[in-house]
Amino acid sequence: MCEGEYFAGGMADSLPTAPAGRLDPGAATGYLGLREAMEVTDALVAEHDAMRRLLDLLTRTVGRLREGRQVPAPAIRRLLDLNRQFGEVCHHAKEEHALFPVLEANGISREGGPLQVLVEEHRLGRSLMAELDQMLEQYIYADGGISNLLADRLEDYVGLVREHMWKEEYLFRVAAENLNERAQREAAEAIARVEESLAACQARGDFVRELERLESTFLAVPAG
Repeated sequence: MCEGEYFAGGMADSLPTAPAGRLDPGAATGYLGLREAMEVTDALVAEHDAMRRLLDLLTRTVGRLREGRQVPAPAIRRLLDLNRQFGEVCHHAKEEHALFPVLEANGISREGGPLQVLVEEHRLGRSLMAELDQMLEQYIYADGGISNLLADRLEDYVGLVREHMWKEEYLFRVAAENLNERAQREAAEAIARVEESLAACQARGDFVRELERLESTFLAVPAG
């Protein structure tokens, strides 16, 4: 299917699968050639890049749990809280309530199409986060055997989000190449309204600073 077919009622299974190696921590981020094609979605991809850094920290956490090493529960809680505030509350709102409606109005399918897939994956991610919250409570109270289960569920979440962001960035590239100037302006204005209305979006700088702090502390030290 050529990219332009998204604007002619593409089906849900028209979203591509990320190529092998694209999702590994430390691999090149984003869709190849995306930056040159994008306008209105630049900021969203920059947020994806920040979120990938958080996913890298969760991946480190998984490794330590699998090694049988204790990871402080408050550190895991902080990572989950950051992800929820920045990813679920702010970033998803900009996509679901600003960008996606403009894409739908300009021919990208929602029902049975790419947008439905992406919104459903947002819901699945929130469901996994709720499970992680419950598992973390058991981990805090030293429930035997929960470490491996927590690692499994963290790995499931990280894999889902990495694949999901790759799909979104493919769609962003399609949008950038097909939306006219009016539609791009509408999307930019809608995203700005969401940012102004949500405290989580206004705290983006705090998110990045906290991420840098966590990267420089125990999670960044090689397991020994």
